[in-house]
This record gives sequence, structure tokens and C-alpha cells, in this order.
Amino acid sequence: MSVEIAYQDIDNHEAVKVESKTDTERLASVVGALRSDISIQIQTKQVHKAWLGKSRNQAEEERQAAQENAKNIHSVMGVPRFFQLVTALENAVKKDDPFADYVFYQLHNEIDSERAEVNEQIDSLNEYMKDKMPSGISLSKNYSVDPVSVPLAINTRLGFLLVYLVLEVDELIRLILLASHCALLSPKNASDATFKATKRIRRAMSFVHRYKFSEVTRDDLAANNARAQEAFKRMPDIELPDEFKDATTRSALAPTINARPDALNVDNDNFFKASGIC
Repeated sequence: MSVEIAYQDIDNHEAVKVESKTDTERLASVVGALRSDISIQIQTKQVHKAWLGKSRNQAEEERQAAQENAKNIHSVMGVPRFFQLVTALENAVKKDDPFADYVFYQLHNEIDSERAEVNEQIDSLNEYMKDKMPSGISLSKNYSVDPVSVPLAINTRLGFLLVYLVLEVDELIRLILLASHCALLSPKNASDATFKATKRIRRAMSFVHRYKFSEVTRDDLAANNARAQEAFKRMPDIELPDEFKDATTRSALAPTINARPDALNVDNDNFFKASGIC
């Protein structure tokens, strides 16, 4: 008995067909897709607001209700919308779009940079509170009595990196509010610090807007054809470096380029090599 089995390739997301000759071989070889239930808990109202964003309809309703400064009310991208845009960006990277590859690289670096600064601020504020608190006080971490649980269905690596940033900002804001509650930060300083912390999430997400869909490929750039010229017109703020035109520099998390499977990623994380995993 001949049986045809289709499974999903993890990296290229393409159906691959395998034939088995017997029922025994079929039972031995058929393995279902891997699944994992992933969710996060958001502890602060500020981060939950940043997660949701503000739709155009919500912004318009606020503008109509506002007595003053109505022009300053705009729609704000939330994290779910970012997931959609960055998924489209990754798909363009797979299709050999050098602009998408470059924006992916920039976005990866921006999220990493924001995360590093947030964690540095967490460490600094912890040290500050430790120095200012009398030794007789025992202070535990603060948590919401009713956190928001958010299930995640992410199919993009940069989506996960952004989630890590969101949770780290959530931790920082909890610490800021605790310091303010304990009279170690003034209400104004706490408010300013909270605003700047949530702004890091929005700033990181905004990088995805630098990419404009154009269906251009590296071969188009080499030929300098109409499609390549149109891509430069659509993204005039991007000066594409040569190393992205020839795919010699890429993000370590960038997906495989379908037409260039041998294009190497730049791996900035030596953990796996150092630990012997790869």
C-alpha cells in the first residue's frame, strides 16, 4: 500500500511530499506538527494600553470629543498590528527583497538596543531603591491583582523579540510605580519615566513602517530595471548598503532566502556555539 504524506517545512513554509510504501512505515514516519500554547501576563495599565494601540476610529472619536488639542490625537499602532506587518516583512525577505532584509536587520538591532537600555534601567533602579531603603524594610516585587492574560499566536521571530521588550518595559514600569509609592520617586518623575518607557515599545515598532511593499528582488537591483527604480522611489529614505544588495550582511534571525539558501546570516549570539549546541 502506497501512502503520500505532506508535511510543513519549518523554515521555508512549503509543503514537502514524502512517500511511504507500507502502513508500518507510514505509522513510523507520520509525526504531527509541533504545537505550544504560549501566553503572557501584562501587569500594568500603561503597557496594556501600548499593546492595544489606538485605531483610527478611536482616534477620530477622541478628536470629536476633545475641546482642545484635537489635532494632536492620532491613531497608534498596537502590537497585534505590528505582528501583521512584520510577518509581511519576513515574507518579503524570503522572496529576496533586499529592502526588506535591510529593514529586518535595522528592526532587529533597534529592539535589541531598546531591550538593553530597559534592562540597564531596571538594574539601576533596583540598586537605587536598595541604597535608599532602610535595612529594616522588606520589600517584595509588586504584581497586579488582576493582570491581563494575552494568548500569543506569533509566526515571526521579531514578534517574539518585541514581546520580550514589552514584558521588560512592564517590569520597569512596575518598579517605577513601586519606587513612587515608597516615596523614592516624585509623582512627576515617575510619570515622565513611565511615559518614556512605553515610548520605547512604540519607537521600536515604528521601524517596520520604513518598508514599503514593492516585490523587488536582488536580481532586479542588479539589472536596475523599472521595478528596482520604483522600489527606490517608494523608499527614498533608505540608502541600501552594498552588503545588503549582495546579501553578505543579514540579521542572525532573518529567514532563509528562497532563491539564495546559502546566504549566510550574521550570528551575534555565541551562546549556542560556546555551549556546544551548534
